[in-house]
Amino acid sequence: LNIAMALALALGRVCRNAEDGGIVSPSIAELCQEAANVLVSVVQNHRDSMAPSMSSSMGGDGEESAVGQVALSALGVLHCQAMPRDVMTTAAVALWTLVFADPSCGGDPDVCALWATEAAFLPPEGGARVVAMSGRCQNEGDQGDESSSEVHRVLAARGTSLAAQVGGLGEFGSLCSLRGLLSALPTASFSSDLLLVEGEKRGEPWSLMLQGVLPTACRKVRESPDSHTKYHALCVLDVALRSWAQCLRSRLKGGKT
Repeated sequence: LNIAMALALALGRVCRNAEDGGIVSPSIAELCQEAANVLVSVVQNHRDSMAPSMSSSMGGDGEESAVGQVALSALGVLHCQAMPRDVMTTAAVALWTLVFADPSCGGDPDVCALWATEAAFLPPEGGARVVAMSGRCQNEGDQGDESSSEVHRVLAARGTSLAAQVGGLGEFGSLCSLRGLLSALPTASFSSDLLLVEGEKRGEPWSLMLQGVLPTACRKVRESPDSHTKYHALCVLDVALRSWAQCLRSRLKGGKT
């Protein structure tokens, strides 16, 4: 985990240097990609070992935990317009995996669907909320309490939220975040039975895929400012459709309609 901390800090420093006008050379970009790949591997295979008590002693952001430092660095990459697309996408996979693999979630598809919807598809300042028909609470994540993920708690302690961070991403960072979400989200979460509640109105059925992911991906294709961005938006739409097909196949095998 010391390696993960060191790589996360290194990525953060590259981002800060780029924001100050520095150039991300091809050789540095390649190193950033390797660092991001290692972080994803650590998060996917050793998440349970990244306890909140394991804080940084390497000059990071205060006494930030390993999870917190990796999450902050991943967000820094997504906000850094100088980073190559592949690095940003890999960083997004690391970020969303940290969220969905959190012990407080336990891999529950409904909780993952709630957190994904609240962070990526609802206005952070709006009055809308999402609840699961299974009875799980609405958007627990950004409350910063023990029922939320460690990533949510780290951001809440800094006066922000995952929804605010994702909502503040640029066009390309937003695309990469969506691509990472699709890679990390459990397949069963795409078919979770959710309700969208606005004010005192009665809750309306909400589909994470049909009313969240696919409309967002289609809108990004239509509104892409150039052919390069449109191409990557189409790639995200392709991944979304493949994920939805996989979800439908799983439901059919399980005897669900």
